[in-house]
Amino acid sequence: MRCLICFEQILITGIHTLLFHPPICHRCFLKMNRTPKKIFIDGIPIQTFYPYEDFMISLVYQYKGCRDFALAPVFFAYDAFYLKIKYRDYWIVPVPSYKKSEEERGFSHVKEMYRFLNRPFLDCLQKKENFKQANLSKEKRKESVKNIQRCLDPPLQNKKILIVDDIITTGSTLQRCLHLMKDLKPKKIDIVAMAYTLSNS
Repeated sequence: MRCLICFEQILITGIHTLLFHPPICHRCFLKMNRTPKKIFIDGIPIQTFYPYEDFMISLVYQYKGCRDFALAPVFFAYDAFYLKIKYRDYWIVPVPSYKKSEEERGFSHVKEMYRFLNRPFLDCLQKKENFKQANLSKEKRKESVKNIQRCLDPPLQNKKILIVDDIITTGSTLQRCLHLMKDLKPKKIDIVAMAYTLSNS
């Protein structure tokens, strides 16, 4: 088996490699600099796993910008088993991308990143305009996230919801998604973001 990032042969380096066969080699895993961190929004913890540094920036660009769909399994290669157990009875709500951008890419980068959970997705949020948080001031970021709206109102009273995203920057987008889902009164809401920017470290 070869690493999906560097294509080198994956060597058995420990019990995790032996049991779970992660699709990346240990060297690439170390470059990803897994450093789990909880970031709180409105009292709800967001579980994150990687600082968004140079190696992760290039990896996400290759996956998302260059449409390298095959990289989807690498981001949670060493946490997939734990997350599948923890969220085995949750419904997944992905933070939405702008529909046209997603169509051009050919896949939902957030959904594919979390497909390993083998749980149903609820596509009940939509992004009505295309904007990038990194290009906006703090005030404009707060205003721009109002473009994220609910497009469906599924009955969630007895359901556990997991909101998922790729990268948390200011937290404004996830806060907006959280408020929209809270209105539907689900049984529980958890949040996971793969990476966090250094401004949140």
